[in-house]
Amino acid sequence: MKRQSLLLLKIIFCVNLLIINPFSIANALTPSGTIPSPRTIEYPWMSIASWNKMHAEDVAVAGQGDIDILFVGDSITAGLNDELLNTYFPQLRRANFGIGGDHTGNLLWRLQHDQANHLKPKVVILLIGVNNFGHLNETPAQVFAGIEATVNLLRNTYPKAKILVNGIFPFEESPQSEKRGLVMEANKMIATLNDDHSIFVKNYGPLLLQADGSINKDIMGDFLHPTKEGYQRWLQAMQPDIQKLMKIKEPKMLTIDTTNAHIASMGRTHTNADQSLSFGYPGVSFFVNFEGKSLLLDASSSSNQSYLEVIVDGESTIIKLPQSRQTIPLVSNKKSAKHRIEIIHRTETWQGVVTLKQFSTDGKFLKPARLPQRKILLLGDSVTSGEAIERIATDKKNSSWWNPRLSYGMLLAKELNAQVHLVSCGGRGLIRSWNNKTDEQNLPDFYQRSIADAAYPASWNHTQYDPDLIIIAIGTNDFSQSIPDSETFIKAYVSFLTTITNNHKHAQVVLTEGAIVSGERKTTLIHYIAEAIKRVNNSRIHRVAVSHYPGDETDGHPTKEQHAAMAKELTPQLQKILQW
Repeated sequence: MKRQSLLLLKIIFCVNLLIINPFSIANALTPSGTIPSPRTIEYPWMSIASWNKMHAEDVAVAGQGDIDILFVGDSITAGLNDELLNTYFPQLRRANFGIGGDHTGNLLWRLQHDQANHLKPKVVILLIGVNNFGHLNETPAQVFAGIEATVNLLRNTYPKAKILVNGIFPFEESPQSEKRGLVMEANKMIATLNDDHSIFVKNYGPLLLQADGSINKDIMGDFLHPTKEGYQRWLQAMQPDIQKLMKIKEPKMLTIDTTNAHIASMGRTHTNADQSLSFGYPGVSFFVNFEGKSLLLDASSSSNQSYLEVIVDGESTIIKLPQSRQTIPLVSNKKSAKHRIEIIHRTETWQGVVTLKQFSTDGKFLKPARLPQRKILLLGDSVTSGEAIERIATDKKNSSWWNPRLSYGMLLAKELNAQVHLVSCGGRGLIRSWNNKTDEQNLPDFYQRSIADAAYPASWNHTQYDPDLIIIAIGTNDFSQSIPDSETFIKAYVSFLTTITNNHKHAQVVLTEGAIVSGERKTTLIHYIAEAIKRVNNSRIHRVAVSHYPGDETDGHPTKEQHAAMAKELTPQLQKILQW
């Protein structure tokens, strides 16, 4: 705790220098406390290098194993030294991840960058938010959004822990201070996070005030950070609450594998020896109905770029998956009720292969959702995968931008009341990749795979999914550098179409040139497609037209609105072919 005591002295010194306005430094580089971000400002009392060193020290602590209590937060949390904690929690194993000056965005970043590691605390104590007011100039609603995001991440990271969320402590001497009102408004919102199950909200701040509402220097020396007496008041109040939380027993849970008949799924998956399911293609979906208070998912990814969308009774949440296997709470309510859950894989194989092991509930699993009888197989590239649909113009491109649920393929399936398998891989083509490479897997290769990754060589059994309609939207990457040789491309397409029509004896097969290719290259690709269809000479093979959808200034992939327009454009053409 030596570095925590030193840190507290530095912060108090800095605040004394800025006593007229202790929060006059604004962090203009981080616009929101909901965005994970490392420290980017060199403060007089703490350099970026020192901040990184403190984070590295906490990561090392996190790698050492289990603890009983985890403290997370800013300088007020950092000031909880060993002397204080040994007095109130002498028998409990502890870790303190408080760093001075942090706002919620900094804490979110730390928790996502190996600070969780192997820890499995029974109780997590969170105090954060005051620096959102000072360093980010946020409103109470914005501060609450950052705290809510932090609580959600803590729930996902430590699903078996009880989370004790502290209200933001009051600061500034006078009760008439404008900042006091902002804190009170934010704390009212924070109180709504309490569920009396896994999240418990307590506001200990009033214990630090005088009878008239003012702050005494004996309690908070700089009208912001507690003195020893102030910490004692806080810890005395928290001690019985933490002891109570430590004794709450977990409810008895019913656990089933993801291959269980109560789980409906859509999309290509591979069944592992332990009955877990691994998958990489975008849009792979799972449907769970249950009755109870809670639902937990045991999941992991091969990388730190995989995302799931979880829709609970119509309400959507995005989850970034951990690389290590973890239990993720999907539902946590005070009362038992019936719930409908849909889980959709948002990202692609090259961004990570996901494994779902099991679901657990304190209640019971109900009959799974009935999937549509009609079936579509959509073969394509990054456009089919839903790349960059949820782009953010001010952000650097990352895997959170992908959203296959809003892609033209899944929108088509919804419009046609059909299941859909998206078998797609960004950057790949029919015969070559976007950079002219021909030694990588392309569509004819990963069409045969359960997972489009050479590290997972399991073949796909085509009898598992017999589509009524197959849509092939490929060629953009083949044409990205130059127009490929006609005979090479057409012969490959003919061979691929022959394989597909042999595997799926009754399916209608529709070819399109895709949304991105344009000009001479689009004209040439259309000609190649027409020639391939002519050579195969099968009445089940058709071509449909699609307009050019060029994306926008942020990204060259179609926007959300363009995907919707593409689906609208294709639907009547497909209905005419299928007579649906």
